[in-house]
Amino acid sequence: LDSIIAALVGFYAIYLFTWYSGVGISPDSIMYASTATNIQAHGSLLTFNKTPLVFFPVFYPFFLSIFQFIFRVNPITDGAIINEFLFAAVIFTSGWIMSKFVAHSQIYKWIILAAIILSPGLLEVYTYLWSETLFVLEILFFIVAYWRYMHTHTTKALMLVAIITAISCITRYAGVTIIGTAGLLLLLDNELPIRKKIIHILLLGMVSISLLVGNL
Repeated sequence: LDSIIAALVGFYAIYLFTWYSGVGISPDSIMYASTATNIQAHGSLLTFNKTPLVFFPVFYPFFLSIFQFIFRVNPITDGAIINEFLFAAVIFTSGWIMSKFVAHSQIYKWIILAAIILSPGLLEVYTYLWSETLFVLEILFFIVAYWRYMHTHTTKALMLVAIITAISCITRYAGVTIIGTAGLLLLLDNELPIRKKIIHILLLGMVSISLLVGNL
């Protein structure tokens, strides 16, 4: 319940920052929004100048195009609404993660949730039409998925980790660091037998880079 309340406060905070002039727009934002429009309208990865999207990964424009197709919204005029939901999701997921800590403190959780809501860095990011808004949430999903894998060590749980990592890599190229993080965590996992550890590292690596290779 406290995570839901904090998420609603975060939702309103982004609304306050964007209600007058809308979501912030940069040259990157124009690339994302125009590509999203072309994906939704023509199924093509073209930017506003009719050239292919090559400087940025493809998933964030694809994500925007899904919103555009389902809700008939424009990424530029309605981007603030998308960011409000994304920021609320980041806050709620963070609260859920903290509720699973071994040494759980309610006061500590409230302090951290307040710090996230009031973070100048996050507030700036979530008032712009930037891919970081989605990438931050994907990192949290990776943490949740890997936590689940640590409790089961099943191939199914590993595939979920790998899929989230693969999507992160085509949201921002910085997602390759998540591949390294996951590989290192697997390497240092003392509960995994050597043979299973090698197989899981190879599986993780192949699935994690698959979408990025396709994108390139």
